[in-house]
Amino acid sequence: MLVRVFITQGTTADCTQASRLIEGFDANYLLADRGYDSDAIIGQTRKQGMKAVIPPKRNRGIQRF
Repeated sequence: MLVRVFITQGTTADCTQASRLIEGFDANYLLADRGYDSDAIIGQTRKQGMKAVIPPKRNRGIQRF
């Protein structure tokens, strides 16, 4: 199991660090909570050959699922 951790200030949104967290990982799936539901994160996972398993935010204009 791959693990990478970045310590940030308590006011830093998790999704702003997602790119750094998954960069270079070779995996089939990215499992994350809805806080990571952004077009940029979904796009990066696809580019890296992963399937994003992330519930969509309720306010997402076009639901992914």
